Amino acid sequence: MIIIAWIVLILNALVVLITFPGVFTDKTTSDRVANFISCIGGILSLILSIYIIRL
Repeated sequence: MIIIAWIVLILNALVVLITFPGVFTDKTTSDRVANFISCIGGILSLILSIYIIRL
């Protein structure tokens, strides 16, 4: 389970780093909101992965 948590942690960190600039640079408001929600979901998943690793 810890190995899966590390994989999820790395992949979600990459997703957050890729989608975060889109919050400020996308053309439409709906695209910005979608990127923001995906960043929040990625950050929550990062927190969950760190919690599982620390168990």
